[in-house]
Amino acid sequence: MAAILLPEMNIDDEAARARAELAKEPAYCVPKRMEWKLVSESEHSRIAEDVQRYLARRGNEFDATAVEEALRSLFEPRFNADDGAAVPAAPESELQTFRRQEFNVIRQKIDDPDRMPDLRVIPSEVPDDLYGIVTRVNLVERLCETRAFFGFSRLEPQTVPPSEMPDAAIRQLFRYPPVDIADRWLPAVAVFGEGIYLELSEDRLREWQQKNHSWLADRLSDDFILRLSELPQAMAPEGVGSREWASRFLLVHSLAHVLINQLVFECGYSTASLRERLYISADPAAPMAGILIYTSAGDSEGTMGGLVRLGQPERFGAIVRRAISRASWCSADPVCSENLGGQGSRQVNLAACHSCVLLPETSCETINQGLDRAMLVGTPEDRSPGYLSELVETYMVD
Repeated sequence: MAAILLPEMNIDDEAARARAELAKEPAYCVPKRMEWKLVSESEHSRIAEDVQRYLARRGNEFDATAVEEALRSLFEPRFNADDGAAVPAAPESELQTFRRQEFNVIRQKIDDPDRMPDLRVIPSEVPDDLYGIVTRVNLVERLCETRAFFGFSRLEPQTVPPSEMPDAAIRQLFRYPPVDIADRWLPAVAVFGEGIYLELSEDRLREWQQKNHSWLADRLSDDFILRLSELPQAMAPEGVGSREWASRFLLVHSLAHVLINQLVFECGYSTASLRERLYISADPAAPMAGILIYTSAGDSEGTMGGLVRLGQPERFGAIVRRAISRASWCSADPVCSENLGGQGSRQVNLAACHSCVLLPETSCETINQGLDRAMLVGTPEDRSPGYLSELVETYMVD
């Protein structure tokens, strides 16, 4: 499991410094976090005073109010960076709620190295080629990703609710699980990197779904949508996902794959070095259709900036057009593009094989499941239903 480190935007400078000092003391903060969760809110000031004395002994003087605000920021993260962010109409899972928090942060400008040293997001211009198709391109010049190993299963994956994941992982990793909460740990690593974030036009996406309603109904059967909804990593809405959600997921996910396959030729990174992070929701009040393509390394300085440069408007438009052109034809066509009801380990792929859009499994959030490049470029017999089929035509003309 992985998560992007998000800043607490609405916190004053002294509290931010206190939070930074506390973040350096995970062994001290873990039991304090458990205590914070167990006591009533009226007891939080007492815990803050204890932490204030602890920091003072280490040569860091902070006001008790600032320490309490720092603790609340650490232990009850709100990530309310965008007060105008849309609120979903339907309840969402815990994982989807956190993903939405990332979405609300990473789609805006963040450039404050003193208070937020581990996340820097600079808005870029949308290339003319993509005007009306993409509404936002952000250059993520620095990010911090934390990856935690919470267990494994063989052959058939076991679906474990997020609330039970830590306990299930500890039972797998320890022969004798520790009783003391301070000793209950999971192996994790923090890595630093860079990336490109892009967001599809919501108006264009809905127009595409309405225009191709019959084609989508024929291509995405109810059984296929049910199988896709049961994919844990897809974070489908409660119950069975709708055809609107399924087509959105396949479109955004397939676009991420074809972009990664093209970027490896442009930036010098290997395919396994790039990763995707998907922000997808068909909620009518708060839809999401965003992609973060990023690379990360164990070095604290992160990577060298080669990926971010490709997100600049004079380069990115041509890269997307080349990626779509490559995706328009597969060496396994027409077999790859045929609608056989599903392919892959869980029968949740359509037009997707190792000759076109599949990636190393570590680069894909869903382990190469939930893909269909026909959503992007149509089929060899009919290109018109593809969301980006016009880019194929213009590229060939050029």
